[in-house]
Amino acid sequence: MPNWCNNKLILNADKKSLDSLLCEIHKHNCLFDFLCPLPNDIVNNQEWTRENWGTKWNVHLADLDINRASDNDVSIGFDTSWTPPVAFIKTLINAYPTINFKLYYFEDGMGIAGIYFYQDNIVHDISIEPNTLEYFRLLVDVFGYNAQNIAEDYEVAPDILNKLA
Repeated sequence: MPNWCNNKLILNADKKSLDSLLCEIHKHNCLFDFLCPLPNDIVNNQEWTRENWGTKWNVHLADLDINRASDNDVSIGFDTSWTPPVAFIKTLINAYPTINFKLYYFEDGMGIAGIYFYQDNIVHDISIEPNTLEYFRLLVDVFGYNAQNIAEDYEVAPDILNKLA
């Protein structure tokens, strides 16, 4: 049983570019298949998926939480096994260079969190240390936690909790 990595992918672009991307995702019924389909002749598919997707398993359409805030802004929430799908995001950036991508992620079991994003033709990869104010701010601002959830689930210094409230 894996530890689940929580991901939120934020996309910003013109309506036509976002419509095209979302249409492709829906056509293939899985997030990674439309750009990086698993070849039929692969002997060790876990090695291939980790190399090409950055994670062990694909994410089915039914497991995507797609929200369109406006014609130009879309967020996609999903879970992956163990790690964020950074390899897939790199492929996505190359395939859709007119879209700004920002992937927020955290996985408590391994203590990883960060932001991987492409904006204005530059790729950024920012790691966030676990159990820091920045880490808990990510949980609150991006993943819908609140100070009470964090107080119940984590050992947090009172000064950090006060800053989250």
